[in-house]
Amino acid sequence: MSSATPRKVFFSRNVPYAIEQFRQRLATAGANAVSVESFSSEESCIPREELLKRVKGCAGLFCLLTDKVDAEVLDAAGPSLRIVSTMSVGHNHIDVEACKARNVRVGYTPGVLDVSTAETAVALTFATKRRLLECAASAKNGEWG
Repeated sequence: MSSATPRKVFFSRNVPYAIEQFRQRLATAGANAVSVESFSSEESCIPREELLKRVKGCAGLFCLLTDKVDAEVLDAAGPSLRIVSTMSVGHNHIDVEACKARNVRVGYTPGVLDVSTAETAVALTFATKRRLLECAASAKNGEWG
């Protein structure tokens, strides 16, 4: 690939904050010859056929746990694919062995949800112990106070 040909990175979902952060890091690194594209929807998963089309010629793929990244996707991307990174804690949806066989690195975000999971568990424990939903319903119905 010549230096004049921009490398392509594809996001399988339109995640504006992640895409913007990625673009800022590229700019800081002086990596101007990188084209960043994404699936148009923030809400829905990319259809499999579109994923297979859009990864062609990519150097990088950012995906979500809803995207199955297997040999078919890797083959569709071709030999330019160097990295697959998932914006999720796990990577069960990525065929790591198929990536290894093609020298494609795999990234994921272990531990990113640890604090929020603990906070939610504590909040639900307090809500249950204090019967918060029942109290809120009583207050709403004018039965409390």
